[in-house]
Formats: sequence, structure tokens, C-alpha cells
Amino acid sequence: MREKVAVRSRRIAGGGVRRLLWWAAALVGVPAAVLAGLSQGTPALVRFGIGYAVGVACAWLLLRLLARRAKPEIPSLADLLTLARWMVGALLLGSVTMGLAGSSGPLAWLAFTAALLAATVTDWLDGPLARRLGPTALGAALDIEADSWLTLWCAGAAVAWGGLPWLCLAPPLLRYAQPLLDLCAGRLPHGGGPWWSRVTGVAQMVLLIGALAPVAGPERAAVFGVAVWPISGAQLVTLLALLLPRLIARGRKAALGAQ
Repeated sequence: MREKVAVRSRRIAGGGVRRLLWWAAALVGVPAAVLAGLSQGTPALVRFGIGYAVGVACAWLLLRLLARRAKPEIPSLADLLTLARWMVGALLLGSVTMGLAGSSGPLAWLAFTAALLAATVTDWLDGPLARRLGPTALGAALDIEADSWLTLWCAGAAVAWGGLPWLCLAPPLLRYAQPLLDLCAGRLPHGGGPWWSRVTGVAQMVLLIGALAPVAGPERAAVFGVAVWPISGAQLVTLLALLLPRLIARGRKAALGAQ
């Protein structure tokens, strides 16, 4: 069974990880574009397409950047799942540029369902699948950045049409200081962290995806209005606690090098 999965994975990834990027972009983007055009009209479809294209371009640039720091490796089906998670983030970006605010139509339900599945099913499957098929350094780094991209645009959509305040964008944006430090040090971005950072991260994702659910009501507004401040605040403090030691160590190293 394992050999059959490996052979099928090699066929899917035969053109390299950039080919997987286009497969993932089509897999997520085509049904979303159809729904955008049918439910919102041509102008909305154009705006959605612009946002989605920006998301795909960001994935392409990230792959080029990471590939320079990773040795050549054969991608697998796990990388397709990871890239599909990135494309769900691009779908949410398209929903923001389209102006989906206040909508409870089919595209809003698609965006919510895709975000929920991306944050749960694909995120749970691609790790075990990568270990079965053979993990790669590029795939591991891409997995981390796909998670961050999805979180960022879950937050962006939650602000644009989910009713959350701008505060919830601060932790996903601050998190990008970590891969920047890794890349400046000449290594691939890496994840991990203490258990309490995972707790605040999960709480943040539950908050954001819950805010994307296209349902309305005073109870919903009251719950999210109260929950966003402690959850986003805790995640912001967590990221600062993880970043400050790295920044201090980098500053000391720079000072020693200048002597």
C-alpha cells in the first residue's frame, strides 16, 4: 500500500513543486471563481481574480526564495495539500478584494468551509503523509509558511466581512518577523515552540474561523466582541516572548562582530 501511494505521489509531483502550485491554484480557484461570477457578477469576479492572482504570485515567489536555500528534492502529494492550504488563503484574499462584506451567499459558505478544512483536515494529513512518502526540507518550510499565510488571510477576511476589529491582524503580521530572521541568517524558516505558544495559536485560529461563519445575530457579535481581545492579545504577547530573545541575541552578535 505504501509503495502504491509513493508511486502515485511521484506521478502527481512529476513536474516539480512549481507544477504542484498550478494544480493547487486550479483546484481551489476554479470553483471559487465560478461561484463569484454566478453569485456576485462580472465586476466582483474580476476583483476576486485580482486578489487570488496576488495570492498565487506570492506562493510562486516564496517557492523561488525557499528553493535557493534548500537542496533539490522530489516533492510529494503532501506538498500538494500544503499548497492547497496556501490557495485557501489566496481565496480569502480574493474575498477581501471582491468586497464580500455582509454576504451570506454561496461564496461566503465556500470560503468558510475551505478555511475550516484547510486548518483541520489538510493540516492534519500533510504531516503524516510527508513522513510516509519521505519528508523534505522545502516541504517542511512551505508547510509552516502556508499555515502563516492561511492565518493572515483568515484574519484579513475576519476583519473585512467577519466583524472582528483590526487588532486580530497584529499577531499574524508580527509572526512574519520569525521567517525574516531565519532567511537573514541564511536558513529555511522553521516552526516549533513551547506548548503554550501552540495553545494560543490554536485559540487564535478557532476565533478567526468562527468569525468567518456566515451567520448573524446579536449573540454572535457579543461572543466575538469579548473573545477577540484576550485571544489576540495572548497571541501577540506569545509572539513577542518568542521574538525578543532572538532579536537580543542578534543584536549582541552584531555588536560583537563590529568590535
